[in-house]
Amino acid sequence: MKNIRRLTGVFVVTGVALSITAAFATGTVSSQVIDGVAYVYHTDANWNCCPDTVMEIVPNSDSADIIDIFEHDLGTHPCKCMCYFDFTHKLEGLAPGYYTARVWEVFRDNEPEPAGTTTFTIPFQTGSLSFSSDMSSCHDEPGIEEGIHLQTKASIESASPFAAQSVEICFTIEAESQIILAIYNSAGIKVRDLYGGVQDAGMHFAGWDACDNHGNKVPRGTYFVILGIGNNIHTLPLIVLR
Repeated sequence: MKNIRRLTGVFVVTGVALSITAAFATGTVSSQVIDGVAYVYHTDANWNCCPDTVMEIVPNSDSADIIDIFEHDLGTHPCKCMCYFDFTHKLEGLAPGYYTARVWEVFRDNEPEPAGTTTFTIPFQTGSLSFSSDMSSCHDEPGIEEGIHLQTKASIESASPFAAQSVEICFTIEAESQIILAIYNSAGIKVRDLYGGVQDAGMHFAGWDACDNHGNKVPRGTYFVILGIGNNIHTLPLIVLR
């Protein structure tokens, strides 16, 4: 279900320093499958009030189980205001299997910015392959999720520029919940398990040192923190530079 809230910010992890950059891509990404049809949701995307939108859904040429969704604002006649939009992308006729959908925001001719990634499983094929997208009307406030509060921040563990760096995630739960925390790369492959199990109510912290499950430093590129709390999925894009 669309029970999801965004983690704000894009982090940059480097071999020397860790800093927070401005986030161009906004909102949260989730998905569900109904009767063999996949629905990918991008909620609370903070866009110009007068977007000139073009949607493009493209199966990845290198991997058939990855689908890239580009939400393009041509910026033809922008207004002097911002507001929130919700996008629904409908993917019909996919072959049975496990898929990763990556959602990207594109403004004018700028490079695509990652909004988030989501995974889903198609149990059976329904009809021929077709894609479509819907966009909500503008709303002034993002959706509010009850019961879970999240914060994220970057922290430098040592004053030494060559010391280990980490991204710190702080989340507060109002009731005991099942937690899954992991890092995925841009291909939708899990590279690091951070936590899995039940957490008591209260504030909790977790960090990632830009290493995979084998202790190796991950290569440069875009990664995603995937935080599951109960039935809620939260995503945060990370950029690792080396």
